[in-house]
Amino acid sequence: MIVEDAWQGRGLGTRLLWRLSAAARTRGVGAFVAGVLAENRPMLGLLRVLGQAVEIGLDGGEYQIRVVLERVPGVA
Repeated sequence: MIVEDAWQGRGLGTRLLWRLSAAARTRGVGAFVAGVLAENRPMLGLLRVLGQAVEIGLDGGEYQIRVVLERVPGVA
């Protein structure tokens, strides 16, 4: 997911990521891997809020992060 520079800082990426993670949970997805530029601190922080975020590598200035989604009661 990429948010155009002009739309950054308005909460659009946050809303998209929350919806994506909710849809993933309802479909039985328990984790995903995200590539995030090392300087994108806001997104790194958001991934940690979504679930257990574990850095699995840094390649050319991009972190590869595995996020295990938190279970929500009543959702498979």
